[in-house]
Amino acid sequence: MPACRRRRPTPDDTLLLAVAVKGLAATALTAVHDGRSAPRPQAEMLRAAYWRAARDGTRGQSINLTTGRLQPATRHLDELWNTALPALAPDDLTSVHTARHRHRHSHSHRHRHHDVVNHLIRQTTT
Repeated sequence: MPACRRRRPTPDDTLLLAVAVKGLAATALTAVHDGRSAPRPQAEMLRAAYWRAARDGTRGQSINLTTGRLQPATRHLDELWNTALPALAPDDLTSVHTARHRHRHSHSHRHRHHDVVNHLIRQTTT
């Protein structure tokens, strides 16, 4: 298997992940409030799924923890988003674009990541 060049996560990646986690958490909380039990995959299956994800990434196969079968990772990601999206408000997705714009703007003056961090600190403490 040829070595692949990995890119560093961007602020956009981080924001998108945060929105996905928010949607998945909201979906899980709704399920708990509705009395549905949470899935409880076996530890061995989780370890195998982690290994497969680290090995294949999004271009390969992933383990469906419900069925125990391999499926394309892209299908797994589609299912994840189809689970998360209904729980998100339209503003959640808009905020990804808006935050990205603010971060790029704060970085553009002196091209220092320190400026972005200072902007985030000011934003969360005021």
